[in-house]
Amino acid sequence: MNTLNEDKFREISPTERALIRCLLSINFKGRDNIKHQLDSALVRRIDDDGSLEFKIVDVIPADVSQRVPVECWCKDIDGMQIEILLHVVNGIVNELEIFRGDGGTIQLKFDTLKEVTVFSPDVHDLLHCPYEIK
Repeated sequence: MNTLNEDKFREISPTERALIRCLLSINFKGRDNIKHQLDSALVRRIDDDGSLEFKIVDVIPADVSQRVPVECWCKDIDGMQIEILLHVVNGIVNELEIFRGDGGTIQLKFDTLKEVTVFSPDVHDLLHCPYEIK
């Protein structure tokens, strides 16, 4: 049962914004328009792991090569991988999906995170991004 779902859209928190900054730190097809969309986007939490649904206020569609043009990952406190995928549907940012590789409950508090590894199939390279909440 998802107990942390939100009914109303709200501004993106500093912790969530830090994840988004890391995702946008790698150059991939459609990145500039995605950044533009996310600058004024609203969100609501849709599961206990912190996944977000986006409400895009200022739409300039992004020409992306696939539904998940960028993703990142980090380690949970027990070493299990946490996946973070940015979903784009018809050129519009739709969801930030967050989950553990084994389907378990995420134990990590994202405000204690130090670094994430970012990947885009468009780039075929990994980027280690410092996770900084501003």
